[in-house]
Amino acid sequence: MRNSKNISQSFKIIFLIFLSISCQKLDNVENSDEYGLFTKNIVVDGTTRRYAIYIPKDLANSPHPLIFELHGGGVYIEDMTGEGGLKTPYKLWMNKADSEKFIVIFPEGLNGIYGKPTWNDCRGNATVSSTANDISFISKLLDEVSASYNINANRIYASGTSNGGLMALRLAVELSDKIAAVAATVSAMADS
Repeated sequence: MRNSKNISQSFKIIFLIFLSISCQKLDNVENSDEYGLFTKNIVVDGTTRRYAIYIPKDLANSPHPLIFELHGGGVYIEDMTGEGGLKTPYKLWMNKADSEKFIVIFPEGLNGIYGKPTWNDCRGNATVSSTANDISFISKLLDEVSASYNINANRIYASGTSNGGLMALRLAVELSDKIAAVAATVSAMADS
């Protein structure tokens, strides 16, 4: 019963994020030369980190929302964006970004013990997760993207599934000064 209540609450949070984005009026729309999906790198603590950023066409001059979409353990950027040949529900974020005019970032965790990307979500019992400083990664990535694009600092969100959901919850605690709201699915707040 408790799991179904948590899932129901997660869906309510996701709905509220979408509603918040949908209600934003965008004026002064103009074409931008840079739009679409781009895979980029950023160096954090001496380690090169990957992320994909999706920029919809015809963004407004006014500040726009930003959503971090955090993958589950073992999922690569290409899986998230559909570029790896998989059918992925995460690609819906790009469709929604086109219609509602917000930027989506798909950051990639570092390889954990099994050689696949994971997040350091701070669970004491997570034996397969990365030990990287993912808070520093997301914070630096946010600073870099905010310097390059007109981001509404009050409308920055994170959403994640499984290991990514746990990382979103960690962001809610440790980056609450930068992240307005998070939604986590198939995950619950860790005990430690």
